[in-house]
Amino acid sequence: MEVQDSVSITDDSKEGQPDIAEGKDVRNRDFVVEKIVEQNSSVHEDSFAEQNTTAKSDILKLEKSVQVTPMAIEKEVLLPIDLIIKSNEKKLNALTGIRSFKLLETIVLCVSKVLATQENYSKKCKLSVKNRVLLTFIMLKQKTTFEIVSSFFDITANTAKNCMKLTLKLLASALSVVVYWPSKEEILNNMPKCFSKFRSTRVVLDCTEVSTQSTECLTCRLATYSNYKGRHTVKYLVGVTPSGMISFISKGFGGRASDKQIVVRSKLLEKMNPNDAIMVDKGFLIANECAQYGVKLIRPPFFRKEKQQFSATETQNTALIAAARVHVERTIQRLKIFNILKGPIPRPLIPYMDCIMVVLSGIVNLSTPILGPDKF
Repeated sequence: MEVQDSVSITDDSKEGQPDIAEGKDVRNRDFVVEKIVEQNSSVHEDSFAEQNTTAKSDILKLEKSVQVTPMAIEKEVLLPIDLIIKSNEKKLNALTGIRSFKLLETIVLCVSKVLATQENYSKKCKLSVKNRVLLTFIMLKQKTTFEIVSSFFDITANTAKNCMKLTLKLLASALSVVVYWPSKEEILNNMPKCFSKFRSTRVVLDCTEVSTQSTECLTCRLATYSNYKGRHTVKYLVGVTPSGMISFISKGFGGRASDKQIVVRSKLLEKMNPNDAIMVDKGFLIANECAQYGVKLIRPPFFRKEKQQFSATETQNTALIAAARVHVERTIQRLKIFNILKGPIPRPLIPYMDCIMVVLSGIVNLSTPILGPDKF
């Protein structure tokens, strides 16, 4: 009872308190100290447990109050490219070569459908389909470095390069349907006035060369060196309908290949019907090959040494053919608006040149027509 009384005594009262200061009753003093420590410890443990439980509940409430969905975060994040383009179609066209947001949405939709059949592509690039398309067209239009274009999308240069390579294949697959061989009826129904003397023309042909970086392979360097350009190039045969639409694009050939070799090896003549006509310039020496398929060849006359000048008929035909052929040159010029074709093509992109030509040909076909309605 004396011990219990000593524990319950307050600090203000000294009655009945053991005289610990004077060293009396040491046995009772030690027992009192132990009881005080034991009681204080149990009090602190209970208090800490209650505080810990309260803190945990407060943290859970705080987490729930600030919790947001991943979709909400994605909507709030804006990339630099979004701030640059916004809703300005002029900036979109200047930066990517795509003339409108409606066309961009159509391309994105087509690529998404192709992507849905190839699951591996989506895992290799973290960008959205729209941003993949924008990144690729920025590279094609501006021919900038991957370090620069990667800053528009907050990714690394290596990621941008890999993303472009994958997207080029998807775009080529989606836009290849736009570059098609039209029927003879379609050609005749869209024949411009400048072809009134050449209504049998099915296609107008020309070759274009794109300079490339030199490769390490000696055989490849021999095949790609162009004596005409004086550098390494990749050569393509471009076929344009009389109305100005690209209807044929060949696979890439080394700059050493002649126009005749490309026409034969691309098997273009097999697409022609008997009595169809091909319009070319003087460099296409394919009269014998056309005769084998019953195809007419429309070509400016050659100036022969035994003749001092062209006859009146030859001069008139030359002028008419030049007026008609100018449209294929204008179409090729539209392709060259994309700076990637001004070269030299970087070595890592050389294997993707066929895809690049298909993509750019598709965009040209989806752009404003070369010939206005008054030309028909």
